[in-house]
Amino acid sequence: MTDIRIACVVASLALSTSAFAASSSVKASSVLKDSEGVTHGAELAFDGLMSTAWAEGDIGPGEGSWIEITLDHTTAIESVSIWPGDLSRDDRSAKENGRPKVVTVELIGKGEPVTAQTAMRDVGSAGAQRVDVTVVGDADRIRIHLDEVYNGYLHDDAYIAEVALNFSAGVAPTFDKIDAYVASDAGVKAAAAHKDEIITLFERFTTAEFGDRDALAQLVAWAGDGAPYLRDRVKKEAPLGYRLQALPADAEAIGALLKLKDPNAIPGIQLAALRSRGKDARRYEGLVSYFEAYAQLKGGGRRVIAPWGEQGWEKGAIHTFGEPAGVALGQYGDVYVADTANQRVNVYGPDGRLRSAWGKGDPNITDAWFGGKRRHYVAGMEASTADGGFTDPIALAIVPGHEPDEVVVLDALGHLSWFDGNGQFLHGWKVDGKPAEAGVGGGGHLLVVGGNIVAIVGSKGYVYNNNGELKNSWDIEDGAPIAAAVLKNGRLALGFHRGAVEYDTLGFRHHVLLDGDELPNGYEAWSLATDEKGKLWAVTDRGDAVKFKSPGKPEFTVSFSKVGISPPRFAVFQDMLYVSTDGKVLKVDVLELREAARKGAENEFEE
Repeated sequence: MTDIRIACVVASLALSTSAFAASSSVKASSVLKDSEGVTHGAELAFDGLMSTAWAEGDIGPGEGSWIEITLDHTTAIESVSIWPGDLSRDDRSAKENGRPKVVTVELIGKGEPVTAQTAMRDVGSAGAQRVDVTVVGDADRIRIHLDEVYNGYLHDDAYIAEVALNFSAGVAPTFDKIDAYVASDAGVKAAAAHKDEIITLFERFTTAEFGDRDALAQLVAWAGDGAPYLRDRVKKEAPLGYRLQALPADAEAIGALLKLKDPNAIPGIQLAALRSRGKDARRYEGLVSYFEAYAQLKGGGRRVIAPWGEQGWEKGAIHTFGEPAGVALGQYGDVYVADTANQRVNVYGPDGRLRSAWGKGDPNITDAWFGGKRRHYVAGMEASTADGGFTDPIALAIVPGHEPDEVVVLDALGHLSWFDGNGQFLHGWKVDGKPAEAGVGGGGHLLVVGGNIVAIVGSKGYVYNNNGELKNSWDIEDGAPIAAAVLKNGRLALGFHRGAVEYDTLGFRHHVLLDGDELPNGYEAWSLATDEKGKLWAVTDRGDAVKFKSPGKPEFTVSFSKVGISPPRFAVFQDMLYVSTDGKVLKVDVLELREAARKGAENEFEE
């Protein structure tokens, strides 16, 4: 079992519980007694436990109901934290019952009341949450009004699991008596006995043929709501409104759940994160993301992925977290896609079926993301700096003159990898300078110009020969481009948030190619490419495609999406676009769209 020491969450303030006497009282506009005879009283929203909750008992969905705490003396309030909904049975109970949608927190004291209204995400769909309401004033009473509610699909009664005062900001008590108990012989003995109980439950689960649901449920309950011997002490010593601060998540129970690696532990660790602050909250949030990813991985994923990809980590799927995925078109119709979050390159045949995937390893859980970390997720392959592996591939380019295709790939750490058409790693090197950064439009581009490899990372350009020797580097005068293409004259078209500029590979800035007015209004991200004749094209995240007669002179514009797309990358051949976006490749027949638009215009004219 883990040796993590159980410790109370204590604010470093020069106040003690004596300044917050337990004589505080609570009341509500109404209280629900449910069909099982359980009374959901107002005190349950202040008991430090998220497995219990106050529920209003008014007729209807509960709008206009309220809950109130009266303090034993005037108190400076800076924040009120609310855990909405019935969290007793994870997402099921939250969906079954009503939960707040909009609340008003009212501080009532000697002067005029101070109020703050806030909207809440629906815990029935978004999951359990803590809502911190900033409301500053001196209060004798604090009332929470339910202005709007989300209806439950079984019951309309609205629930609030917990309320805490000054949890995220402001003065809170220290808990000297509770600390003294934890350090005392009695407290140490109680902690040891609790640890023995956890070991017993752990062994019950691991020795049962199919696990032990009751043992797991008990560990989950302790993880989210604290050890029972501490609950009793907190109820005795901590005042209402501050009990959640005094009762930490059960680190011993969480340690057992980590060893069990059962996805059913997720609700308990979620509640542990929600009742914690600072590094403890961040740690538990990381564990939640790990367990969620583990559940996906253990489930095995989908066996069938649609042609041209779907969002996900399985073979043939594409996952980018909204980053643009580099795309290139091979000489025989194969489409190569930088599958960023899946740490691989997907190769689709002309029919959209996955032909192969390049990278290292098998599906696994990772938090690697552009040289840093994010929530754990399932990746199709492992993030790797070894030859033939990638850490978030972002751009790729076809090297002409080879049969079959040869492809160069740039990843977020600046590694350039050269492959033959069968996915065999040939050689590679690392780009000098800083790694790419995530963001709208993407942080890296890769082009082949006159036998040289041009890598653009951020606002820096690098030119290498085929052996990886640096020939030139320069700072891009206009900043970091969000789009890049090779013009017919061998120069570079670099697109920025507004317009595009022509550069050469020596870094010389020539002239403005596009001032931005040539593109349809309303876009945020866009991309550039040239076709087999050297004609310049642009695609926007509005779902518009523009072909230019020459740079700055549009030939026509077509729309291929009514709802817009994520930041795109694309390749084009004979007026056929291959746009990578939203976890798939869109194959767009521009001539067909133009003809449909022309016929539509004719029909409109005839009418």
